[in-house]
Amino acid sequence: MRQKTLTLIISFPTTADAMAMEQIAKFHEIEGKLIPVPHFMSTGCGMAWKGLPEDEEKTLQLLTDKEVEWEEVKCLEY
Repeated sequence: MRQKTLTLIISFPTTADAMAMEQIAKFHEIEGKLIPVPHFMSTGCGMAWKGLPEDEEKTLQLLTDKEVEWEEVKCLEY
């Protein structure tokens, strides 16, 4: 069984927003990747960002600055 670790999960309303997150992360060297949205979260596009919990504040600030929308943000064992 895979060991669960504390993880930042951000869901997005559109695929364009999810893809924008991926580009922002790459440019700003934020560790993470796009994943299918977990069953316990809602989303419009089916994609979510899985990243490090310690990057939550920086990530959300960059998304706000770049006018990228998100739906839910959770830090949990995943």
